[in-house]
Amino acid sequence: MLGSAIPRRWIISLALVGLVTVFAVSYAAVWSSPASADSEGPGPGAGNGTPLAADETLNSAQTLPTGLTMYPGQQVAVSVELLDLNGDVNNDLPGVNFVWSVKAGNGSVISGAASKRTVIIQANSAGSTTFEVFVHQDQQSQDWEVYREVVVSVSNPAPTATPAPLPTNSGTPPASIPNAGGVVTPEGSLLLSPDGVESGSSPESLALKSKPVVHIPVGSVSNFFGASVASVDASSLPDMPSQYLMGSSAASITFYDVNGVAQDPFTLLRAARVCLPTASSDRANGISNVKILRYNSAVNQWVALTSSYNAITNQVCGNTSHLSNFAVGVQQLPATPVSGGNLPATGGWSPTNGLLSLIGVLGFLLVGGGFVTMRRAKQASRPE
Repeated sequence: MLGSAIPRRWIISLALVGLVTVFAVSYAAVWSSPASADSEGPGPGAGNGTPLAADETLNSAQTLPTGLTMYPGQQVAVSVELLDLNGDVNNDLPGVNFVWSVKAGNGSVISGAASKRTVIIQANSAGSTTFEVFVHQDQQSQDWEVYREVVVSVSNPAPTATPAPLPTNSGTPPASIPNAGGVVTPEGSLLLSPDGVESGSSPESLALKSKPVVHIPVGSVSNFFGASVASVDASSLPDMPSQYLMGSSAASITFYDVNGVAQDPFTLLRAARVCLPTASSDRANGISNVKILRYNSAVNQWVALTSSYNAITNQVCGNTSHLSNFAVGVQQLPATPVSGGNLPATGGWSPTNGLLSLIGVLGFLLVGGGFVTMRRAKQASRPE
């Protein structure tokens, strides 16, 4: 009677529903916790923090720079840049800790605290050293860790080539130099700032960190010239190319002949080192994006110099043989795709173990009942 009253396709459907239910129960462990992935480090742990928004949650990190080649005695700052779940650089994420250490090798060490976002690496002797940094954030359901390495190679500098001999004491020194400046001679070096001639030979010193500075080395000119450095308003200079924003400081370096006539542009026989101070706003997107640019008046174009950043003095420096206007330029970051981090959870609700058990029992009953009903239907259809 029951087999003739219920269509066979309904019976088969009930059995299939039961099978699906049993299959679903077998994945209860997967459903009981949201799926997540951490391509950045050793993986999630048991966190006890509070819920964090996407713009407060650590997703990934990068070291700047990723590798270094240094000379003994040199110091360089290495920083960790943090990216949130939106893919934006956010170095103020809450609850983040840093642990730097030497993983392998020798030749360089961490100078000072090893628990900050930015550390100073000191090169001591020739060799290769691998530093590792663990970045940890305590989150609501997991302790998120990001692991990065920085390889530092230290080599002894190549011998400095002896410059070709240049004529000395040729010509007449300038009688006067417009603006505070100094006289550049063939056989001498000169360190200049807007205050005039500075003592020492390095533009990267704490005493000069707030000034634009140029160091003109020996053998840069073959005659006497006057030279001066002046701070200028960056907003008064031509616009930079679209990939750069004008930074906080700019300077004009001018050479004068014996009659006090400005030489623009002026080319040295040996490259000078130019350093400009930077502000915290220039470094907001990372020190690797802070550059020093020179304005080429011959083609009305800014040229980016190969730049280095001094973390002690907060100066950005570059070498150039062409002297004119210089400015700090902040390179714009490209859009950063979100990589690694948390995969989306597989639903906003997870069934409890008790409910899953009840569903499992129901599934077995449906399967069993379906087969019993099919058997009775087959028996009822046989001729008596």
